[in-house]
Amino acid sequence: MVQFAKRLVSKGVKVTIATTTYTASSVSTPSVSVEPISDGHDFIPLGVPGVSIDAYSESFKLNGSETLTRVIEKFKSTDSPIDSLVYDSFLPWGLEVARSNSISAAAFFTNNLTVCSVLRKFASGEFSLPADPISAPYLVRGLPALSYDELPSFVGRHWLSHAEHGEFF
Repeated sequence: MVQFAKRLVSKGVKVTIATTTYTASSVSTPSVSVEPISDGHDFIPLGVPGVSIDAYSESFKLNGSETLTRVIEKFKSTDSPIDSLVYDSFLPWGLEVARSNSISAAAFFTNNLTVCSVLRKFASGEFSLPADPISAPYLVRGLPALSYDELPSFVGRHWLSHAEHGEFF
């Protein structure tokens, strides 16, 4: 995301990266400003015992949506109001935040080629959405047979949270 931000800056775009409070201080790029947003676990790294990924995701959605909205509002009366949001595709609530603030949005897919190959199968209709554990194994040329648990979670287990935001393909 930082490399993408630098590329946009090189084209004359003013960029602000919004990232978790925990990681904000680790992003240091002279031409890009950084704004912290809350994931509800501001000074605790992900992976702390007792915090499931589902609980973390729900906390990040709730707290992140609220604090990202505050960042957008903070810039409204400046010379550089935020007019578009590029959000990580793993955070589908970014689209909802953009829409509620009347700004444009685009998902940024930080996936590797393997994930993109799997997603292509879903996008083309070769695999049905949402993914079904009974349909396994999932066969993608060049990869070993994939079980349901090896698929990206948002084509199965978290399908509804992404689909309700109109995020897919």
